[in-house]
Amino acid sequence: MRTHAAVGHDILFASGMRDPVALPATRHHHEMLDGSGYPDRLSGDRIDDPIRLLTICDIYAALTERRPYRPAMPQAEALRVLRGMSAAAKLEPALVEAFAASLEGDPVEATTRGEPWRVSGGLRPVIREGRA
Repeated sequence: MRTHAAVGHDILFASGMRDPVALPATRHHHEMLDGSGYPDRLSGDRIDDPIRLLTICDIYAALTERRPYRPAMPQAEALRVLRGMSAAAKLEPALVEAFAASLEGDPVEATTRGEPWRVSGGLRPVIREGRA
């Protein structure tokens, strides 16, 4: 299971994919800010903003989708899990709150790393200016 991100990246690369967002997102969508993720144990600023958001979305989907071995988790419980991961320095707090606000229907303005992140009327890419 922990090899799928690297294998997916390798398959895309071998097929000619060179997209500067899709390739890293495929490889790093299980990295955590504290360095506990996989496959490369990236941490902090080594994890680009689109990947930070994708990681939150991926975790939420994994929690709220029914699996053969467990029922789907309710939205409120899944958001508690994400907020707990944020408090444990695994996920970007401002992005977790922006994601939660988009699900709860509330606009939010959060600040992280001294820069504004804005979400209004639903979640849209909240990528800091100058980073893609």
